[in-house]
Amino acid sequence: MKNSFCPKRVVWIFSMVLTLFLVPFPVHSNDLLKETFVRGVPCGNLLAKLTLLESCQELEEFFAKWEPRAEQGDPLAMTLIGLKYYQHEPTREKAPDYFIRAARQDFGPAQLELGMLYEKGMWVPQDDLQAFLWYSLAAAKGEEKAVDCLESLKGRMDAQSQASANELLRKWRPTPHGAQPSP
Repeated sequence: MKNSFCPKRVVWIFSMVLTLFLVPFPVHSNDLLKETFVRGVPCGNLLAKLTLLESCQELEEFFAKWEPRAEQGDPLAMTLIGLKYYQHEPTREKAPDYFIRAARQDFGPAQLELGMLYEKGMWVPQDDLQAFLWYSLAAAKGEEKAVDCLESLKGRMDAQSQASANELLRKWRPTPHGAQPSP
C-alpha cells in the first residue's frame, strides 16, 4: 500500500491542535458543551470551533442576506436556505418546504434536490413518480446530476410507472412568481 502523506492534512491537524490550546475556556466549565443556535442551526460550542461549523455571526449574516429574498419569492434564496437547513440534523425537516417552493417556480437546482428527497423518502414520502418528475424537470434545465439520477431511477421503474410519471410530467406547470401553488 502506498504511503499517502498529505501536507494539507498535516496542516489541518496542526491547526486543530493549536486551536485547542488557543481557545480560551475555563477548564471546569459547562459552557464548553452548551449549544447555541441560529434559526435551529447549531453554531456555538467548542465542537463547532473545532469542526469548522459556521459561527453564529456567519449564520446570522447568511439568513439576513437570503431570508428577505426568499420571502419575496427568489428561488435561489429558497434553495440556499433549504440547503443550509439540510446540512444540519436538527433542521433537516425544514429543507423540503424551501425546495418545493423553489422547484415549483421551475428552478433546476431545487428540482434536483427535491427529486433526491422523494427518491429516498427523506422528509417527504418516498415517491418514485415525484422523483421522476423533479429529476426530469431539473435535467431539462441542464442539471447533469439529474440526468444520471433519472436514468438510474428509470432502470428501477416498470413501463406502467414510467408512463404514469411521463403523464405527470406532461401535466406539470410552474407556479408563477408570487402566485399561490395549487395543492
